[in-house]
Amino acid sequence: MPYAMVRNNSRGSCAPAFPRLLTAAVLLATAVSGFSCAQLEKRRNIQNCKFEVQNLEVVDLSFTRLTLRVFLSIENPGADEVIVDRLAFTLSVEGKRVGEGSTAVQQTIPPGGKQVATVDFVTTPAELGLQVVSALGRDGQVNYRIDGKAYAPLFLGQEFFYPFSIDSRDQAR
Repeated sequence: MPYAMVRNNSRGSCAPAFPRLLTAAVLLATAVSGFSCAQLEKRRNIQNCKFEVQNLEVVDLSFTRLTLRVFLSIENPGADEVIVDRLAFTLSVEGKRVGEGSTAVQQTIPPGGKQVATVDFVTTPAELGLQVVSALGRDGQVNYRIDGKAYAPLFLGQEFFYPFSIDSRDQAR
């Protein structure tokens, strides 16, 4: 007997089990891959998005600790939905790297829509240095740059990412 036989109680006959299992497995694999491809495409659409810093706030300030909050606007100009799973970035102020931030809150951005990701990160006031104080004294403006990556999970623990950069001098123009 080349494969197992299963008794079909409704008709009283024996039918091969392997072809039924194989058919079910193929249908399940097709459905899962179709769903996975659609979800992956929504995540790859991040490449079409525009990033902008809406606001940068000082949340907490002491002699040893500085907490900054960045409000990062993500605009989807495309005709397809975008899913952002995770963001990670470094923040530089007046050309000096002051820290890293990340968020793992999944956000869905509808076609033509906009979402704001809020990210806090902690650094020390000493890391900002005197250049920030002098910049505030000059014209009240502080130049910053964000270099980041938007991540999406793939299969088997792999990740797809899209790099982005935001420079305050570019946004001022």
